[in-house]
Amino acid sequence: MKSDILNKYHSYGLRVFGACSESFRLPGFYCVIGLMSFFLVFAVCDCIAVSDDLDTLINDLITTLGILSTICNSLAFYSNRRKLELLIDEMYDDLVSKYASDLSYAIMLTNTKTSRLLSNFILAMYSVMNMSFLLKAITSYLIGEVDERIFVCPSAFPWNGRKSPIYEITITCQFVMSSAVFYNLAIIEGQLAFLVLHACSKVMIVKGEIAKLSQHADMNSVDQESLYAIIKKISQEHLGFLKFVKNLEDVYSMVSLVHILGLTLLLVVTGFTLIVATEKKAPMEAINYSVYLLSFLLNSGLYCYAGQHLNNQSETIATEISNCPWYKFHVIHKKNINFMLMRAQIPVVLTAGKFNQLSFVLLTSMIKTSYSYLSIVRASR
Repeated sequence: MKSDILNKYHSYGLRVFGACSESFRLPGFYCVIGLMSFFLVFAVCDCIAVSDDLDTLINDLITTLGILSTICNSLAFYSNRRKLELLIDEMYDDLVSKYASDLSYAIMLTNTKTSRLLSNFILAMYSVMNMSFLLKAITSYLIGEVDERIFVCPSAFPWNGRKSPIYEITITCQFVMSSAVFYNLAIIEGQLAFLVLHACSKVMIVKGEIAKLSQHADMNSVDQESLYAIIKKISQEHLGFLKFVKNLEDVYSMVSLVHILGLTLLLVVTGFTLIVATEKKAPMEAINYSVYLLSFLLNSGLYCYAGQHLNNQSETIATEISNCPWYKFHVIHKKNINFMLMRAQIPVVLTAGKFNQLSFVLLTSMIKTSYSYLSIVRASR
């Protein structure tokens, strides 16, 4: 079962997105989007209400931008659920049947275990952020005055939401909403880790077949039929890898674009609030915003590292082909190998909305842009 490969929370989340074919789909996707959209309206109203106070406005934009980015990410992810379902089915078939008795199974199993650990780390990171928002609301509820109570998500309601029992109901609903926000992000980013590492497993399989080709070249008598079969297998595995990455790119292209744009703005507002907390000599707030800033940097790095790692792995295919003793083969096989080399030299990349390649270059550019915007915001205080 696919639930044996993915984490349990991951499997349930994919069923909500409608991307798990082996079991019934769970309802609730549009309910979750509706809940986030409902609180987003009041978060935007709060930003408008405090627009005269730049420090408060920037602080409230952290949650507002986070909700807006998650809604757009979830819709983009949901719109490509059919291709995502095909990717998950292919990943499952590779692990269960295609390579069940092959050494490649061990490679895929190792990468799957690594993906599960990484996915659990992402969920834990988001859970810590979610609990920090709730703890701030609970602290203000226990030790503060009624008018000083803060919400999980800063909001401006048309009613007095700080009086009991309305306040307790409101922060409970907001905590459910924030849990849905972070859970959606954990599902999307965790699935990216699963798919990218599985694609890298396919690269290792192609390189293993190329190694077999090199072994045949060292033999005194080469069986032309077996040699042709190996070259055909290399071509099939390489084309399978390219098709897998093409579907992966289609699923995550718009998601990556929205995520990178959203995180760029979040780095700006979080950096600004961290500076303000430092100037006010509020150590707890400074630590809190430092954790947020680190989390946003890690999220940015995850997408960029995924694209960079996949690109680096794909380039090793061309290196392996060029290093094999192709000159020892018959001219027909040389031509076939030459065609494979030409195709392998075309870079395999993941992009943010087809505009820019996900790589460390994009990550550094994103940090530089955030710093430039932060300087402008500080100068306007």
